Amino acid sequence: MSIVGGAGADKIRILIADDHEMVLDVFAMYLSSAPDMAVTTGKTLDEAVDHIAAEGPFDVVLLDLNMPGMNGVAGLRRAIKMNGGKPVAIITGNPTPRMLDEIMNAGSSGIVLKTTGVRSLANAIRFMHAGEHYMPLELVRERHNAGRTTKNGRLIAAHFASPFFRGGAESR
Repeated sequence: MSIVGGAGADKIRILIADDHEMVLDVFAMYLSSAPDMAVTTGKTLDEAVDHIAAEGPFDVVLLDLNMPGMNGVAGLRRAIKMNGGKPVAIITGNPTPRMLDEIMNAGSSGIVLKTTGVRSLANAIRFMHAGEHYMPLELVRERHNAGRTTKNGRLIAAHFASPFFRGGAESR
């Protein structure tokens, strides 16, 4: 457990849980340098749940999809239930289009790729804190283009009228 950056009434309280210590440390160091963010960390779903129970709901929770205790989207659902209606999102490496749908259908506020730059991470957190859903454009494209290739492997043009962005219940 670590709390980085003083928690103030005007700061976004963030909980990040990831079993890769270097990823966790880099995210926490960068985000805590932002004047509007206070960061708490954990290495497992159980640690994250303990933080939520002990410190009340966080403004934004980010969970590694593949860390101990997650059991796929079951851990995500557990954290969503405990975090009092505030945003809970997934951090992951390279999700399949099917996994994207499962994550969003479970009620996630977004998906953040581990390849995302830390500046973009901070903006994604602010975006979700404002009540929006976050998904990188590359994932939206992959989601729409899944299974849409020609015989020679080239992508067929996709229409970006995703239920995710239309706000359809089937995508949340």
